[in-house]
Parts: sequence; C-alpha cells; structure tokens
Amino acid sequence: MADHTSIAIRGLSLRHDSNGPGSTGPASRIVGRFQLLKTVSAGSPYLCQYLEAQKSAKGQLYVVSEHHSSSLQSHASQQADLAVRDVHQLRQWTYQIASALSYLSSYGIHHGNLCTANILLHPTLSIRLAHYGLCFLTGGGIDAQELTRRPELLPPELIRGVSGVDEEKTDVWMLGMTLVELYFGAQALVIQDPQEMHGFLLSLLLHAESGRNSSTEAEVPWVVRSMIDTDEDLDPSLAEFLRDCLNPDPATRPRVADLLAHRFLQTATSPDLSLQASILEDPLTDLTLPQLFHLWKVDGGNIENEYNKSTQHFAPSINRLPYLVRLAQDPFKSATSHMQSDLLVQVPLEPVIRKLVHAPKVRWRPAYGNESWKSPPNWTSRHDFEMLPDSVKLHTISKEKDVLYQYYRIRLFIQLLRNYPETKEEIMLEAVTDIPPILRGLVWAAVLDGDELQTAQDMDEVVDDNLDRQLALDIPRCHQYNELLSSPTGHSKLKRLLRSWAAMEADCYVYWQGLDSVCAAPLSLNFADETLALETMRAFLRRFSGGFFVQDNSTIMHETMITFSQLIAFHDPLLSEHMRKCGLEPHLFALPWFMTMYSHIFPLDKIYVLWDNIIIGPRFLFLFIGCAILHQLRDDLLPRDFNMAMLLFSDLGAIDIERCVVHAHSLYRVTPPSVVEHLYDIFDTHVVRLPIELRQKELLPSISMEDYRVMEPFSTTFDTRKPSAYHAGHIPFSQDVQPDAVDPQFYRQIVNTRMISGRNKYIVVILDEKRSGSEFAKKLLWTGQLPHICLLQAHELQLELITPFLCECQPNRDMYGLHRCRQST
Repeated sequence: MADHTSIAIRGLSLRHDSNGPGSTGPASRIVGRFQLLKTVSAGSPYLCQYLEAQKSAKGQLYVVSEHHSSSLQSHASQQADLAVRDVHQLRQWTYQIASALSYLSSYGIHHGNLCTANILLHPTLSIRLAHYGLCFLTGGGIDAQELTRRPELLPPELIRGVSGVDEEKTDVWMLGMTLVELYFGAQALVIQDPQEMHGFLLSLLLHAESGRNSSTEAEVPWVVRSMIDTDEDLDPSLAEFLRDCLNPDPATRPRVADLLAHRFLQTATSPDLSLQASILEDPLTDLTLPQLFHLWKVDGGNIENEYNKSTQHFAPSINRLPYLVRLAQDPFKSATSHMQSDLLVQVPLEPVIRKLVHAPKVRWRPAYGNESWKSPPNWTSRHDFEMLPDSVKLHTISKEKDVLYQYYRIRLFIQLLRNYPETKEEIMLEAVTDIPPILRGLVWAAVLDGDELQTAQDMDEVVDDNLDRQLALDIPRCHQYNELLSSPTGHSKLKRLLRSWAAMEADCYVYWQGLDSVCAAPLSLNFADETLALETMRAFLRRFSGGFFVQDNSTIMHETMITFSQLIAFHDPLLSEHMRKCGLEPHLFALPWFMTMYSHIFPLDKIYVLWDNIIIGPRFLFLFIGCAILHQLRDDLLPRDFNMAMLLFSDLGAIDIERCVVHAHSLYRVTPPSVVEHLYDIFDTHVVRLPIELRQKELLPSISMEDYRVMEPFSTTFDTRKPSAYHAGHIPFSQDVQPDAVDPQFYRQIVNTRMISGRNKYIVVILDEKRSGSEFAKKLLWTGQLPHICLLQAHELQLELITPFLCECQPNRDMYGLHRCRQST
C-alpha cells in the first residue's frame, strides 16, 4: 500500500508514578487525555487521525494512528538537490501546516516536535501532521517518554532550559527551521561533528541572549541568516517569513495566527478535499478509518501482538535489553528499551481489505437464526403461549467476531443514521437483530430520541455543595476497572454530566446513589461527545427508571418490588416459597438492579448487551431480566439460607447474559401484560388501585379482563364467588370453588389434572369484591407448586364483557361436593 494511508502503532514507555500503579497512574491519565485528542484529530483535514490508546497487561502503552508512507523528508530526498525550491508548493504546505497548528492551539495542544519526518503527505500531496499529540498525551514527558527531538531544530529557550516556555511559539520556531531544511536541503542542518553541533547550539544561545539583553530587535542566528541572506533566488516574502519564525526572542516571535495573516501566505489556497481519493476500493469508500481499524480487530487483529512481533523481528538485541532494572521486591516490572525507540509498526490492513472488497455485493445476512422472537406480536394476537425453545440463542460473540457480518451491519446502520429521523422505525427494526458495537452510542441516541431533548451545547452545571460531596464519594467507585472512567478525565466528565443532569432535571428529578452507574454506559460510548452522552442518559432515565430518582421514590419502589415478587411466584412458585420462608425479600437485593438498570452490578460489556435489549424491547423487560437472573441462580439459591443467599447476590459475575436475555423474553411471552403494565400509571391519582399491603399479602399477580379474554381458552378457571352468583351466570368451563369448604385432597387432584392436561397453561382464580378467594390461590400455589396462577376480580357485569354469553346451566356436583360447569364435563 505504498503512498496509501495506513495505520501505525507506536509504543510509549511509561514513567512509573511516585504513588505507584493505580487508577491515577500514568496510563490512566494518558488514556483519559487521548479521548480529547481522538476527537480533535478528526476535525482537521491536515492531521493524521488518532484511533486508539491501549494499555497492555505488562503496563506498556500503545498509540494507534493514521500513517502515510510518504513524508516531507522522503519527498525532499527524492529531489535532485535534496531540496524543494518550488515556492508555490512550499507556500501551500506552509499554509496547511500553520492551519493545523492554529487548530490544535485552539484546544491547547501543541506539536513540540515539528520536523520534516513528522509531516506526512497524502497521495494528493496535501499535508498530514503526525505525532502532534505525543507531547499532550504524555503531559510534556511527565507520564511517558516523548519522541527524540532533533537538537538543531530546537528554539533557544528550550536549549537554555527556561521554565514557562510558550509551546505555541516553539512550534513557530520549528516550522521556520523545517522550511529552511526543505528549501536549502537537508544537508544544510545536518551536523555530524559533535563540536560543530556544540557551536551551532552555542550560536543560538548567544543570539538569544543578545536579543534578550539588547534594546535592538533580536536577529536570526548567523548559521541560518547566512543561508537566507546569500541566496539571491529566495522569494522576499518567504525570507521575511523565515526571519519572523526564527526570531530568537520568544516574546516578540509571532504566533501561529499571525503567520496565517503573513503576506507570504496571502495567495495560498485550500486544497479541494473532494479530490482526496479514498484509500479504500469500492464498495469500501463509505468506511472511515476508525471503522476499518475496528474491522481489522474484529478479524483477529491484536495491537500488542502486532507490535511485539515487529519489534522482536527488527529491533537489535541491545535495544531489547532492560534499560531499568529494579530490586526484586519492587512492585514495578522492568521495562525494555525498545519502548523508548521511535519505531512505528504498520498494521497489516491488506488481508481484511481483500475480504471486504471481494465480499458479495448484495445485501447479505449470515445464518444466525431468526430473532423475531425478541419482538413478539401483540398480546391479543397470540395463539401460542409456549416458552421459547432451548435452541434459541443470541450468538452475540459469533456475530461480533464475524468481520463480513459486522461490515454489512455497519454499512446498513451508517445509511440509516444518515437519514435519521425519517429512518427511526427501520433503525429500531434492525436494532432488534443486533447493534454494531462501534455504532452503539449513536443507535441508542436515535432509538431513545435523545436529540429531541434539545440539550444546550454549553451544559449548565448545578451548584450544590451536598451534591458535590456525594459525587466525590460515588465517582471514584464507579466502574473503575474501565480505563476511560477511571482516568482523571473520566472523573471530571462524569462529574460534569451528573451536575448538568441535576441542573436540567431540577424540576423533576433528584440525585440518588446509583445514578453515577446509570451515567457510565452512555458516557463510555460517547466519551468524546458529552452532549450526546447527556441526551442519551436523560432519555433513558425518563423512559425506564426516572421514577426512582424523585424526591419521594417510596411508591415506585414498593410497587416495583411487589410486582417483581408476584412475577417470581407466577413463574417459579418453588423458588418464591423458599425465598418467602427464609426472609429473602426482593427489596434486599433487587432494588439496585432496577434503580440502575443493572449498571451497578454488571461490568460495562454485559451492560451493553442488556441495554441493547432493554432499549429496544418491551417497556418492563428489566423485571423479566431480574427473574431470569434468579432462574440462573436457582440451583444455588434453593439449598441456601438467608445469609448464604445474600452472599451469592454480592457477586453475579458468573451470570450468562445471553441466556439471561433469551429467558427474559421467554418469560415476557407467557406473562399477561396487565401484570406489569399497571406500573405505567403509578403516579396517576385518578387510577383506583389496591392497597400495597393487600397486594403484598396476596403474593400472586392480578390480571385484567382484556388479558383474561385472550387467556380463557388456555386456562383452568376457578370461580370463588358466592354460589348464588355462580348459578346466576358463570364463564363456560369454569368451576365453582368455595375456599372455606375445599377438601385438602382437592388441591392434589388439581395438581394431577393439570400435569396431564396439555391445554391448560394458566390457572385463573376469580375473586369476589372481598377477594376472599386469594387464600385459596395461595394454598394452591404452596401445595401444588404450579406456575402461572393469577387472580381476576370480577362481578357479573364484568364477566359479560369477557364472553359473548354467560353460561346459566345447572352445574354438576363433583366428588368433592363442588359445582362444575356442565360444558366442562
């Protein structure tokens, strides 16, 4: 790929922190700074793009960036006299370099090592500055070893070692020296003899001192001045430009913005960026360099392995020796000298590019199975209330490692996101299948309508000392295994987002512990775009868990916990009874699950998978995910007492998230919607609801008339109303049961009948207005351990809404003395 864009890896040798390794160590600080650099690098056409900073298990750091094989140094070396005498070309390059430096300066970033080797050329001969972020990343060399600088290019103030150097003016000096080298040839500044180098540096110091102590204007050092003054062909505006850049006195040396207004650059023009052809063959032109790098990693690429393989092959043996050997008891490991070198290792992109170029041109979907089960049809249209088969799997790992699959999914979502919001329905439909990890942040925001909240670009932050004190406790504990969130930059961003959220939502919500964990996922996906992270967080909270973050959240907490307890009893009576007997109430362990949507108990990689399904799935899927977690822990929970069970909940790292999601959807499919949908109107004072104490006592969920209409053909129905009401009109096939007169053997008979019946998947107990039949339902639950038992409160007028007619037959009396509808015999 000569003369084409590629990707290169550079290793940085970290300096050991005096406080030892930890969340505030050099690697953490560098990774935090890198996110700003990554964003900035994508904002100028004259910068090589930074792609990733990765810390290895051995404590080394690798920086991945765009790379071009051609540079100003190599271009000049191919000229006849090793110099570039084309003033027009120099003017264009100088304008592009100055534009890039000015753009970087606006973000407080300065190159610090500008030279012909670090100025790369795109195939269209436009400039791409390289390695401009290393000084910023390393904190000026505090956290890691910087690149080796050429001493003959350094400004006098750096040679003199003064403090408080203006880094922008250092870049201006080095730009001038770079132009001198280009115009007069590389040999003009190549000094091999140490004595000559000493004399050259001494001349810089002497002229710097003369300019600093003299009332006259400082002059260009004589070594360079002689070349400028004796060249009769030198363009006057260029000569003036060089003299301005090489002013030994930094106080009077111009800034980059001044250079852009210099007369030498007045006739410079910006290149036509549309002519800068893509490095990728059609149909890959839509892919950005970060996306191509992501696909390289999906295809098995490993940054550390690639770097080590190249350094072991090319580096001399002496460069692989340790340059620092510590005592055996020292906790820090020795570093090797090759990390100190300026070696660049190119990433082999050709194999993955060949795969993508020769991929089928048609829209292609690999056979990962039909996942329409994630969005089941409307409850009223269901004709099959079966659980999902065990063969249904998510295949998330297989999908994320399939480079062709990821390539097609990325291209599809890029097209859909470009046309958002018109394509929102299509985005949601495709997201049901899966979401490409590299686009997850954008897809979440699109599905949640985060952009409709119209967050201001300048995020206002609430001023609250109590909030700041709480954040100072919560943030240092929030997902600190993550390199981004554990960095000082991550801490400051997390604090800024939470303070901004508190300011924007002051009329509706308040900060409770756990909100920092909810913020972690959107921030980690949109680390470089705090506005988008905040929009996503606000939209997510409003839709799913906002009720938990109100001043008085006791109502929503109680209602959610009761509903969750009833779901457990509905789906797993044995586990529910065991938890009841040992005092394992859901609020003791599940409250942080629902309050933070599991972001407090699982690492981010599992949270991404869960939230993909929560965001796209049914509104209250998170409750069924809780049931699915208990199902995975079932075999461990049943033999344990309270203390051992609570200990089990303290570490859920072994939970299989993919199995959990499949099972949660299974539970949702067979659950009447009214079991959970009453939570929609939790704060509606006009809705008449049962007292919380009564709902806690009943254990089992109540269903609506509408749900029973759908369930009735699949249900065994027991009517516990008074016999007179039953005789006046009852649902066909139902059975009259008077709880006070039921023979204990009757429960066993029900269990045996239910086990051999393939038709009846639900047991519905109809209650009178006093709900006296709930005790019968509880005995049935405890005796038979039968799933899918639910309650229905009804009187005669309501029953008429369920069926076209009520049966008024004279019911038969069975062996237990109870009445049974004649149609059921």
